[in-house]
Amino acid sequence: MVTEVKCPNCKTNEKVVKLGITYVGRRRYGCKGCHKSFYDLEGEQRELERLEKEEETNINLLMSLKEKVAILEKGLNHKNKGMDFGKKEVTHEPIDGEKV
Repeated sequence: MVTEVKCPNCKTNEKVVKLGITYVGRRRYGCKGCHKSFYDLEGEQRELERLEKEEETNINLLMSLKEKVAILEKGLNHKNKGMDFGKKEVTHEPIDGEKV
């Protein structure tokens, strides 16, 4: 299977094949042109940059949600300030014909 990974030795991707994965999870490649094996360090760097960008996006999302929760809590505290939600006896005047 030919890949888009370029051989660091002969600078071609026409003869590069996947050789497997190491025990630590790194992809190994081999070049049939110069018979060298290597790791795709550029691909690992791209993946690291993608993960860092995703992490930054998630942090920004969490900060935004935290700010919205704080605003909502502040609004609820302001609305409910001084209100007593305990049980109260409800009384009313009898309506004509109503039994008390």
